[in-house]
Amino acid sequence: MEKSTNFMENLIEKASSAVCPKCGCDKIGIGRPFSMILVAPVNEKRLPKAPFAKDYGVEASLVCSNCGYVIEKYVDNPNVFTPTRR
Repeated sequence: MEKSTNFMENLIEKASSAVCPKCGCDKIGIGRPFSMILVAPVNEKRLPKAPFAKDYGVEASLVCSNCGYVIEKYVDNPNVFTPTRR
């Protein structure tokens, strides 16, 4: 639970100082997808067995409350995403 709390605290801090690059609004909210909320690494061959599998990242976004522009997206478990090399 600690990790999830820190994740949300960091998002709240980012949202409080963010400004929309499209319209200049400083009223930035935090959104999470309602369905299909897991983000899996692109090199992952399998799908999670449980809706909130700990091996995947739960996504959240900073969203402008004026124009709806999605400013930034984050996952709460970034260490599961290994760098992609060419």
